[in-house]
Amino acid sequence: MRRFLPLLVLAIFIFPNVGGVSTLSDPSKVNKILSVEDTPQLAPGEKGALLLTLGNPYDNNMTFVNLTASIYLYASSEETRKVDVNWSWSEPYFEEAGAGVREYTWRIDELFPGTENETDLALTVVTDWNAPHGGILDQGSYFIRFELEFDYTHDNGTHEHPVMKSRGHFTDEDWAFAIQPPLDQNDPNYMGDINLTHLGVDGILPDTSFGILEPFPDWILYALIVAAAFFLALALLFYLEEHPEKWPGLSRVWIRFRSSMKQSKRLSEKKKERTPRKKV
Repeated sequence: MRRFLPLLVLAIFIFPNVGGVSTLSDPSKVNKILSVEDTPQLAPGEKGALLLTLGNPYDNNMTFVNLTASIYLYASSEETRKVDVNWSWSEPYFEEAGAGVREYTWRIDELFPGTENETDLALTVVTDWNAPHGGILDQGSYFIRFELEFDYTHDNGTHEHPVMKSRGHFTDEDWAFAIQPPLDQNDPNYMGDINLTHLGVDGILPDTSFGILEPFPDWILYALIVAAAFFLALALLFYLEEHPEKWPGLSRVWIRFRSSMKQSKRLSEKKKERTPRKKV
């Protein structure tokens, strides 16, 4: 037994996550790796920037970092569609990846610890009128999932290659199983109340989305402006009726206009009375 003891100790240092998830899976750390700073809200045919921040919350460097973003789902109040090989449109896509390509990977050689070393990332989303989108009152949303992998060396010299993914990479069945409360609160397969071993990952990243909504027609805006001006004028006239002393000049103009309108109405009525009716 003694001859195998050094091998057992060596195995513990080489494989720090044996019997459970990686020590890098601490949610308080994983939640600080990827931040979504801004997502575009676009009209069909427009393009806009998705802004991200990638950081290293650990004590040592993250090396050979690969972060992949992909569009995987379209949803509105009326329908939900998977954006996969059966998707019939070339849009939306990521401009940096090329026309019709909905997946893009950033490759970073080394990411140092600390917030001062965070890396800002941007990705341009291109849309089109042909692809599904929201209506005037119903926004359509496209969801983006992420996958991250990198190399990490601990202070004791052991190496890990963690893989982290966002919700969009898992089926509803797998996700429902993974978030079931564990029977044993000390279950090594769980980290942050999620069964990472079942999902086959070392951490959960956030999903994000961007919206596409048809803009209001210009005539609606103009009609609202005209209506607002009309009701504002009515409100002003009613105020002048009650408080003519506030704007005496304007009140006199209104009184003269009102008198002329009444006079024109009386003349029109008298003219009708004088006009003889034709006999049938």
